[in-house]
Amino acid sequence: MVRFLMTGFLFLAACGSLACGSYTETLVDSPRRVDERVATSTLRSVGQAQTAYSLTNSGDYGTFEQLVAGGHLDARFNSSKPKLYGYFLTMTVSNRSSGGGQSSYHCNADPDPAVNPVGRHFYLGSDSPELRVNPTEPATATDAAFQP
Repeated sequence: MVRFLMTGFLFLAACGSLACGSYTETLVDSPRRVDERVATSTLRSVGQAQTAYSLTNSGDYGTFEQLVAGGHLDARFNSSKPKLYGYFLTMTVSNRSSGGGQSSYHCNADPDPAVNPVGRHFYLGSDSPELRVNPTEPATATDAAFQP
């Protein structure tokens, strides 16, 4: 009987230890996950702003500064490389009006290594409505689709 109780107690202690480890891991990952959610939401907002800008500018896309000047993004984006919530945003724009073949853009959200050294990298471009993700380096159109 004592052996049975001891085995049961050890089993419960092991289960409790595993549950605490999982809970602690979740608490540690929470800020990174929040930053990633904000980064992906921001990229979607940039995509919507690009669509709106394109409709009123003969199919051309805008830089961050042009999107802000056009009222499509707020003043936080008024930079060539804005930083929001631990992520640096970079945008590359190629337009027909400036000699390019077809207008296109792509925007990357890369974690600030000082704030978020293990964060994932995200990509959104005019070539696809899907967000792309890469765990270790700047994401491209060929990376896996982001699954929240």
